[in-house]
Amino acid sequence: MIVENVISKIKRTRSVNGTGSVFVGECDYEEDGSYTSTCWICIFGFPILPLYSARILDITGNFFLADYQFTKLPRIKWMQVFRTWVYMLLYPIGIFIMILMHVMSRGSDSTVFRLMSWVCVLGTPIMLFALPTLLRIRAAKAVGLELDTGISKTGSWMIGDFSLC
Repeated sequence: MIVENVISKIKRTRSVNGTGSVFVGECDYEEDGSYTSTCWICIFGFPILPLYSARILDITGNFFLADYQFTKLPRIKWMQVFRTWVYMLLYPIGIFIMILMHVMSRGSDSTVFRLMSWVCVLGTPIMLFALPTLLRIRAAKAVGLELDTGISKTGSWMIGDFSLC
């Protein structure tokens, strides 16, 4: 919910090769289409340090240079920060599982085991890319919003959102 006395700001975020300040995550949707996001210092697309949380009212611009109209929140949304860090931990775990299944399937003569290893090798990256989008669509529907694509407009696909559009 937006506080009436707080003036919304316009901030330009800039990222070069995934390094810079970037808003990551969308949660706490409202009926007006605004949502809560956290501004992070990112290095090569990986969020490292949360700076502040804000209610995003509007986004203009493109992937390389985005202008956000937002109202800064009094404190960082630590639950959103925690969820982002846990999601980022899924990447090395997923890569480890993919490599392990591929190595184990080489020595096996079982067709079922080899098939399951390939399902794991192909399914893990698909799951990592689809999970944030599916959760975002679910959260928006919970408050009665209909997202056009369910994909973030800012191009945060480097850390999980993926679109062929």
